[in-house]
Amino acid sequence: MCIEKPQTLKHLLLECRFAQKFWTFIDNLIRKFTFYPITQDIKLQLAIPRELHLLEILLTFLITTTRHAIWKTRNQTYYENRLTTPDRVIKSIIRSIKYKHTMESKKTMSKYADTLQMLVGEIEKS
Repeated sequence: MCIEKPQTLKHLLLECRFAQKFWTFIDNLIRKFTFYPITQDIKLQLAIPRELHLLEILLTFLITTTRHAIWKTRNQTYYENRLTTPDRVIKSIIRSIKYKHTMESKKTMSKYADTLQMLVGEIEKS
């Protein structure tokens, strides 16, 4: 991924120019729904209170999905010598969002399916 600095968790998930492309994508997506401040602390530690509202649950999902995509890409680069592009990682994040929507839509009493549908709609517009 990047060899500019030592591979600390903070650098890998937040500071690396490669990772920042994904956070820009997620931040732009989140801004369509809220002005909720997505700080580095939240991105790194998920420091969100226990009483989560629907939007906070979705933000947690988006942040976790993005962190997982960055970490998976790092491991593929480091251990398998497989390089990828930011666009492919963003497509992976989008697939995760669509998969979550599909799974929530199958539940009879899902509170999240409609909101995830809005999120998928915003992604497909961009």
